[in-house]
Amino acid sequence: MSDGRTAPAGRILLGVLGVAGVLLGLFLLAVASFADGSTGERVVTIAIAVCFVAVGGLLLRFARSR
Repeated sequence: MSDGRTAPAGRILLGVLGVAGVLLGLFLLAVASFADGSTGERVVTIAIAVCFVAVGGLLLRFARSR
């Protein structure tokens, strides 16, 4: 029977995806700060970056809790 815990390989995968999401989001934030596009483009890029960081953080938290 399963005790409700995620397999070690799944935890590692979630951790790697979480770190990748956070790093990608931070990279997008850096790119958006130097972009020469319109204000609308910057806002959209920053919103996407924040979403990547948030999803990455949730994946990391989920990987550590299980």
